[in-house]
Amino acid sequence: MPNGGNLGDAMIASATIQGFNKYNISWDFIFGNEGCINNADMLVYGGGGSLVPRYKGGIECVQYLLSIGSKVVVLPQTVHGHVGVWNNAKGLTVFARDNVSFENISDYRNVEAYFYHDLATELDVSEEPFSLARGIRDSLIKSERTAHLEAFRHDGEEIMAKPKPYFDISGSVYPSMRSEPVIHASTCGLLASLANYTSVSTDRLHTAIAASLLGIPVDLYDTHHKKNSAVYDSTLRHKYGGTLSFIEAS
Repeated sequence: MPNGGNLGDAMIASATIQGFNKYNISWDFIFGNEGCINNADMLVYGGGGSLVPRYKGGIECVQYLLSIGSKVVVLPQTVHGHVGVWNNAKGLTVFARDNVSFENISDYRNVEAYFYHDLATELDVSEEPFSLARGIRDSLIKSERTAHLEAFRHDGEEIMAKPKPYFDISGSVYPSMRSEPVIHASTCGLLASLANYTSVSTDRLHTAIAASLLGIPVDLYDTHHKKNSAVYDSTLRHKYGGTLSFIEAS
């Protein structure tokens, strides 16, 4: 069950599918298959940033999976709050995508907790269909055209209002997460859109990750619940230190 959301969540789902296939893991979408679940099945909830008090959908998905299966794995997420769920969970493994989240989820004895990077950082953009965006990016470099993108969110998570014009690419579409073609097409759309720019300023975590995967310089700003700084400190500074800069709020 992918974490529902915007184009950034689609990129996480694409990387998850790519990883499952790379390691020959037999898998299927859970939608419509609940009646076929047995005790040998591992139910997987996708990575993202939904397991925080601001959102209810993510934790409700985890609770649903726990109600229909005996083994549930949550892929790398930002984790905060929802104390009652974690205290009462059984058969649950949670991967945290930053050190702060790992400390939060490690407090619950019923939860098997691990740290792992946001899976979007492991998307291989040299593979089809994602290699299309890399081709666009290479063509732009050869053309010597320059274009800067201001891609800031305006959904209540932003720390401060940003002056227009800006284009929130990641938050522009909320695709269905129920089929591989739709998920990969959504990820290609995000990557191809960013490939037209030579630099990016954003407070969208996965806009920053997608641009970094394409080798585009990025200035990343934080959000209200500090998920960007946490993921930056845990992963991004090590993976993309040469092209991605974190900008402290003034």
